[in-house]
Amino acid sequence: MRIVTINISIIILFLTSNSAYTQTSCTNPAPPSFTFVSVQPETGYTDFQWTLSPSPNVSAYLIYIYHNENGIPRGDIIDTIWDPTATRYTYKSTISTYYSVSFVISAFRSPNCTSSFSNILNTIYSSAALDTCNKKIKISWNPYSPSPKRVMNYALLAGINGSPISPVGDIGSDQTSYTLNDFLSNVQYCFAIRAVLEDGSVSISEKFCLTTKMQQPPSWINADYATVDDNNKINISFTIDPDSKIGTYRLERRTENESTFTQINQIVSSGKHLSFTDQTGDPLKMNYYRLLAINNCGNAVVSSNIANNIVLILSSDINTIRLGWNAYRNWRGTSSGSKIFIDKGSGYNVEAEMQPQDTALIIAYSSIMYTVSDNKICFYAGTYEKNNPFGVQGETFSAKVCTDIIDRITVPNTFTPNNDLKNDLFKPVLSFTPSEYHLVITNRQNRVIFESRDYNEEWNGKANGVSQPEGVYLWFLQVRSPSGGNFIRKGTITIIR
Repeated sequence: MRIVTINISIIILFLTSNSAYTQTSCTNPAPPSFTFVSVQPETGYTDFQWTLSPSPNVSAYLIYIYHNENGIPRGDIIDTIWDPTATRYTYKSTISTYYSVSFVISAFRSPNCTSSFSNILNTIYSSAALDTCNKKIKISWNPYSPSPKRVMNYALLAGINGSPISPVGDIGSDQTSYTLNDFLSNVQYCFAIRAVLEDGSVSISEKFCLTTKMQQPPSWINADYATVDDNNKINISFTIDPDSKIGTYRLERRTENESTFTQINQIVSSGKHLSFTDQTGDPLKMNYYRLLAINNCGNAVVSSNIANNIVLILSSDINTIRLGWNAYRNWRGTSSGSKIFIDKGSGYNVEAEMQPQDTALIIAYSSIMYTVSDNKICFYAGTYEKNNPFGVQGETFSAKVCTDIIDRITVPNTFTPNNDLKNDLFKPVLSFTPSEYHLVITNRQNRVIFESRDYNEEWNGKANGVSQPEGVYLWFLQVRSPSGGNFIRKGTITIIR
C-alpha cells in the first residue's frame, strides 16, 4: 500500500533525532493521549481520536504508522494535522483491510519541536477460514489494545448477499475467534468484528466477505434394483439427481446376518446412472446395497435408499413343489407385486402372478407333470416397482432354482369296462410326458389284443371291437422319460365285468 507523505521536512527531522525531533533550542511538548482507532467497514478508511496535548503552543499533530524493529521503535509519518485543536482524523487509505496496523500520534510545536510518541493503538483485523467439509466458518481476529480503554466484549457482525452487517453474537473479551457451525451454500457472507470499550465506544475491524461455494451434492440417489443376471451375478443400478456436482460414490453392501455395511467399491463418474456387478455377492443369500455420495473432503453426504436381491427358495416332494421368497426391502415407490416364472423344458413363462404381500407359492406336481419336457423344472421370481417419485420403475429378479424330475410310472391292476363311466379304461399313469412309448397287452395265450405307441391312448377292454371276457391279461410297457430314463415294466391287468 502506498503511503502518502505530507511533510517531508518533518520526516527528515524525525529520522535524524534520537527522541522525535528533540533539539537543544526547544522544549518538546507532551504527547497527546491516543484514545481510539477504528476501521470504517464499508470504505476501509481508519478513524482516529485523541485528547489534546497538555502543552501550550502546539501547532499540529503528527500521525504515524508504528513499527517496532528489533526492539527499536519507529514511526512512518502518514499525515500532519495543522490544527492545534483537532482531536479526530480519518486516514483515507485501505491499508487496514490487509492486516492489523499500529498507529501513534505526536504533538508538534514550531519551529521543530516534536513530542515523544503517544500510546500505541492497533486496528482490529479479522479473517475467516471456510471449512466446507464440516460446514463451518471460523472467524479470527487480533485483540484490540487494552489501554487506555478496556475491552468489555467483542461482537460478530454479519450480513448475507449484500445486506447490512449487524450483530449476530456476543463474544468474551478474552476470545479472538468465533465459529459459525452452519451456513448456507453458495451465499456471500460478509463479516466484521466490533470491540465494545468500557466507555461504550466501539472499534470495528475491516469488513471482509467470502462466498460459501460448495460442491453441490445430489438431493437424492435412487437405488433402482439389485437383480441376479444369467451369470448368477448380482447387478445393482442407481439413478442420481442430475443437478449433482459430485462425481465420487461409495458402494456398500451388507449381507444377511451382518450388522454393518462395508465398502465393496468406489466409483468415480459424472454420469447420472451408475451400475455395478457384484462379483463376490452370493445370489442365494440376502444382500443389501446402498450408494453414498462422497464430497471433496471424503465425507459421505447423501445416501441412496437400500436395494436388495430376491432369494427364491425351493423345496419339493413327490406331489408338491413349494416356493418361498423375500419381499423387496425399500422401493422409493411401491411394489406392484411379483411374478413366478417356470421353465418346464421349452423356456421360461409366467406360472403365477402374485400380490405384493405374497411371498410363497405351492404347485401340485400333477398340475404340470404332463407339460414337462426336460429332466428338471426351474423357477425364478421377479418383483416390480410402481409410482417411483423419480420416474424409475425398478424390477429385480432372483437367481434361478431347479428341481429334478421324479419319474414315476403307476399301472392299475384291475378295471371294469362295462360302460358305466367308472374305471372303464386302462392306461399306465406317468408323471411325465414320455419321449418314447410302447404298450402291448396280450391274453394268456400271448396273443396281442392291444398295442399302442401313443401314451394318450387307453384300452377299452376290446380286441378288434370285441369285448374280452373277464380274466387276467398281460401287459408290457417300454417308455423313455424327458430326463433320459429308459423304463421297461410288465405286469397283469384283470378285467372285471
